[in-house]
Amino acid sequence: MIAALTRSPSMEEIRDLLLKGLGWIVGNGKSINVWQDPWLSPSKPSLPIGPPTEQNQHLKVADLLSPISNAWDLPAIRQHLPHLEDSICLLRPISLKTEDSLVWLPAKSGIFSTKTAYGINKKHSSPLLFDDFNWHTNVWQVKASPKVKKFLWKAAVGSFPAGEQLATRGLLSAFNCKRCGAVESTLHILFLCPFAQKVWEFAPLTRMTPRQPVSSVKSLLSNLKASVNLPPTGLLSFPLYPWILWKLWIARYQFQFEDRVISEEETTLAAISEAKAWQHAQWAMEKPKTPLAPRNMEPSPAGNLPTVSLMMELDAAWNERNHLCGMGWIGRDSQGLICFKGSASSTHVISALSGEALAVRAALREASTRRFTSVCIRSDSKVLVDLLRSSAVVNELVGLLGFE
Repeated sequence: MIAALTRSPSMEEIRDLLLKGLGWIVGNGKSINVWQDPWLSPSKPSLPIGPPTEQNQHLKVADLLSPISNAWDLPAIRQHLPHLEDSICLLRPISLKTEDSLVWLPAKSGIFSTKTAYGINKKHSSPLLFDDFNWHTNVWQVKASPKVKKFLWKAAVGSFPAGEQLATRGLLSAFNCKRCGAVESTLHILFLCPFAQKVWEFAPLTRMTPRQPVSSVKSLLSNLKASVNLPPTGLLSFPLYPWILWKLWIARYQFQFEDRVISEEETTLAAISEAKAWQHAQWAMEKPKTPLAPRNMEPSPAGNLPTVSLMMELDAAWNERNHLCGMGWIGRDSQGLICFKGSASSTHVISALSGEALAVRAALREASTRRFTSVCIRSDSKVLVDLLRSSAVVNELVGLLGFE
């Protein structure tokens, strides 16, 4: 088990962690120093091993690109970095000559996340900046309402004004539990207080067998994740325990500040009632909607080209050993008849996903030259299809998807 730090990371630790994951995606190459900036890989920080010569010590990646097409200038690469020609050619600069992008390389999306940062930190065996609590599983992915998720988060980070927290801020007049007289903490309110223990006994849940000692709210949430609802609650796919925690806090607030006494049975029933109401609301939202009727074909915005529907079926094959890729595509009209076929090959393809993206680009270009303006793509690469549907981009595809 990895222990969490009791202090916040320093700015130097944060900087060192970021340097282990940040890297450049090549656009026009003007912002990237060949020898000082990591740019040789879309998945991990990598830069050429020096030392540079006196003549090329200030070399920019832009000096390795064609000023016209923004493709790699092979003579320039062979002059300065001949031993890295194959590695450089695996990268695909954006033909539109956009600005270079500084991205977080451990995540395929290029966006920083604490999960990947924790992995980087653990891999390099440096002092940990994060504890081992899984925030996604135990808080943000819990099937409960947003207000309950926010409550779980605040409870886990210890931001609630329980007696113990108030005492640390100098408010020493009321830090004991009003029900039992013990020192009041968030964990005490939600689990250790006799009132809370009685509520958990009434709750129709499998008895919690702690995987780890319940010494904090985080360990409590981790253990409760394994609990199972028992009949006859009617909660089939939504957990009950988050709502019990929520109602325990509400009951404490009402007792503390409004002198309202709510019994253990009432607290449990209120939690079940709210959980079922949330479940029914979610089921209502998941009912299938009536599909939209297809629209009639209309003239294109240009006014001179008809909107012609085309179905493109495509595939790619990639050889990991030599980074070669073959691709093919078939265009069919609305009746399923073949309009045209095409194939191509490419060298220096970094992955199978890049090969699939190259096939899409080549097929769309041919469809465009044949004056088709409405195209539907069929691919067996679910990852690529999901990316295209969501308009998301992963690091290795920035250059491939940024074409005219």
